[in-house]
Order: sequence, then structure tokens, then C-alpha cells
Amino acid sequence: VHAMSTAVGERLTIFGGVDGNVTRVKAEGRGHVWTVRDSGNYVTKLGFTGSEDLGGGYRAHFYLESQASSDTGNGVATNTNNRVTGSSTGGGLTWNRKSTVSLFTPLGEARFGRDYTTTFAPVAYFDPWGTASVGGSVNYQPYYKGSLALPTLVRVSNSVAYHIPRSWVPGLQVFA
Repeated sequence: VHAMSTAVGERLTIFGGVDGNVTRVKAEGRGHVWTVRDSGNYVTKLGFTGSEDLGGGYRAHFYLESQASSDTGNGVATNTNNRVTGSSTGGGLTWNRKSTVSLFTPLGEARFGRDYTTTFAPVAYFDPWGTASVGGSVNYQPYYKGSLALPTLVRVSNSVAYHIPRSWVPGLQVFA
């Protein structure tokens, strides 16, 4: 199942998807092993997003997204230095992916919470293969690997960001 959504009362959208796979690995002279695995091309996630028109060109918005393991159902947690803990053993549901509140105005959007860093956003938004697939550019960049990764490489907690209105220059995304 890939991303599906349901609108409730025109203000709330429930979305998510499940990506699981069965893998057979064979080594010469060693036999083979079948395993159930998570996230071959997508991230198993559940999310909620909604907005309220405040009038006069103003709109309040929220976005909550969590990640879970499709093979065990365990939630994926984060720790205080913004890295995914790497373990989904016994974790409960947390909003470890994107968790923001925003105020849209005629002059742009003020966004607060847990979101992509300004250096990771271009990779996430413009890579045609996405960030979780086998063809994604993050697989070929050495700074995404283990000990070389910065603590706030992908997402940062407690962020404050300003995004220009999309109507100013169609197709251009600028934020700080």
C-alpha cells in the first residue's frame, strides 16, 4: 500500500503507507535465508495534517507524521540529538518524522517544530528517486553513513523557519 489519504470535514487529512518486502538471500555454499523486511522503497508511516482558515489571508496549519516498522509494528523513536535511534525494538508511536505547526500569512509561512534541515530539504524535495528508495541520492553520499553523519543532518527539533509564498515566484521554494 502506498500513500493514501482520507479527508475528514475538509480540515483533517489522514495519510500513510506501508512498505514491507520478503527477501531471499543466498550465498554460494551456504544455502539461503528468507526474511521479512521493512522499507524497500518507501517509509512505513502514519500522519495527520490539517488547517483552519482564519480569514484575511491567514491560515493555521499542523502536520504530524510518525514512522513504524511494517514487519514488527514497533514505532521508531528519536533521541535528543535528533538522530533516529536505529532501533525500533519495543518503541511506541512518536512523531519522529515531521511535527510542525504553521501560520500562513500573505507574506509567507512561519513554521515551528520538527522539520527537515535546510541542507537536507533540497535532497528530499528534488530527488526523483526519493530519500528512502534504492535509487535515492542519499545512498551515494558518504556523509549519510553512520559515524560521518551530523546529528542534525535530516531533521531538526525545535526549528523556526520562514517560507516565501508559493505565489511570489511559481516553482521557486525559498526558506530559512
